[in-house]
Amino acid sequence: MDGADATIDRTEQTTVYRVDFKPTTGGKTVKHHKWVTEDDLQADN
Repeated sequence: MDGADATIDRTEQTTVYRVDFKPTTGGKTVKHHKWVTEDDLQADN
């Protein structure tokens, strides 16, 4: 990736979160897995 070119297609003004999770199959908690926006989140019913 060193020296690679990139183009930004679009930007959005929004709130983002970093996700921590513990796999349901066991194992260690994964910290700061990925960026998510409010649109990516849904209420736990």
